[in-house]
Amino acid sequence: MSTILGYFVSPQELQHIKKISASNAQKLSKQRRSQTESGLTSDDTVLKQSIRLGGRIFIIGSSILTVVDTVRSRAYNSRGIGPWSKRLNIRIPLSLSLLLLLHRLCYRTAIRLQSKVSSLNVTLAAPSGKLKKIIMSPMASSFAAALSGIVLVSIPSDNARLSISVYIFAKTMEYLSNALYVSGRVPWWFGSWLLFPLSFSQLFHTFLTGGESVPYIYKKAITTFPIANESNKRALDTLSTSRRTTQMNEVARLGFPAFHSGILFPQKALNQRETSSVTWEAHPAIVRLSCAIAHPKTVSCFAVYLKYIVQQLGKNSRIFFAIYSISFLSKLRSFGIFSLAPIADLLRKTIKTSSFVTLAVASSWSAICLLQRIGPKNILNHNSFYISGFLGGLMAFCDREGGHPIFLDAARSAAISWWKVHRNSKYLRRIPSPEAIILIISIATLNILYDANPNAITSKGARKMIELLRGPGRIEDPSSEMQIEQQTLHPKINTIS
Repeated sequence: MSTILGYFVSPQELQHIKKISASNAQKLSKQRRSQTESGLTSDDTVLKQSIRLGGRIFIIGSSILTVVDTVRSRAYNSRGIGPWSKRLNIRIPLSLSLLLLLHRLCYRTAIRLQSKVSSLNVTLAAPSGKLKKIIMSPMASSFAAALSGIVLVSIPSDNARLSISVYIFAKTMEYLSNALYVSGRVPWWFGSWLLFPLSFSQLFHTFLTGGESVPYIYKKAITTFPIANESNKRALDTLSTSRRTTQMNEVARLGFPAFHSGILFPQKALNQRETSSVTWEAHPAIVRLSCAIAHPKTVSCFAVYLKYIVQQLGKNSRIFFAIYSISFLSKLRSFGIFSLAPIADLLRKTIKTSSFVTLAVASSWSAICLLQRIGPKNILNHNSFYISGFLGGLMAFCDREGGHPIFLDAARSAAISWWKVHRNSKYLRRIPSPEAIILIISIATLNILYDANPNAITSKGARKMIELLRGPGRIEDPSSEMQIEQQTLHPKINTIS
């Protein structure tokens, strides 16, 4: 190239051109750096960046979901239903792209509107004055940006909309609880473990009343109780465990009547034909029909409770030890010098979690028997399942420091289960797009919390996501009235204790 240029420019002129181009490049790089640091970009640049990023999200998301959908279709020998424009692998990435564009547009528009209004030094009338206060509110931009959550209605699947909105709502409540916990405004026992009694009561009730919306892992845990303590497994093999446990729904409908064994009282047993297929092998000394279903071979409820804990605690310990060992091995290099402290922590977490899960299941089933002794039968009925699950869920206090992921997962599962059971009620049918409303509330809360206490959002990924939704650079509020006083949070908090 230098040989060719030598025919057109002299060496002195070529050297001068290089100096000019180098100085221009340095000035341009400094200008771009200062522009990025100050966050001042033109409308055209912000719009282009938003469209470009939204397009990339759509392309990458649709490609990943298409691959997953193709693999799943081939595995189950099924084909995609409906036209391509209505499939989830297109609609979900499209909704996320539109959410990004609308969130940036609404947020930046609200900030600039506040800047324009604050520059007006005119005393307005009462209606206009109230409107000005609303516009100048520190939360106005957050609520305006949250309106972008309406794009959730573009997803055709009810389950997909519900899963997305419930997941974001659960994370929002987690970060909000973090801020409350660190601020010192809550008692020492406050934490995410308080979610588990409410969540498990819903899951336990839904499972026993024959609901199909309970996740498999919770079904598996609940159904370990009736068979884990029985010595005669062959008798129980004649009927599935799910059928045995769902018969509790019929018992509750009958008002938890007394149990009459077909061996001792064949005439009275004819009145219990609804449950005779389940209780035909029950011990004759059992006096309650719920006990005949829960533990047909053992008379004492307390003996069943203790026997189940002894047998199931070892099984659960092996499962959770394997799960926690994976995390332990992944962090083994960071420990450096060999120490017994990480191993002791692994064993302590295993014992706490396995004890909590075992006691929760055992206490829930045993509470049904307890309520038949002390509670009014004509009032409890199906409500006894809620109370039993709640009492069993209180065992989460044993693992209140380390069971945070389990508590949040149970809360999400319970919310989805409750919605699937009650979505056809006359009250919920009157609410238009309740999933979108939940998402809008969650986005508004996240934005407000990010402005007030950024450190309360303990996940770096969540903070990056909020910054991504707001756009490049940070637009400063125009007046001191709009500045939200930030609270100092504890730097070590990662989860709710």
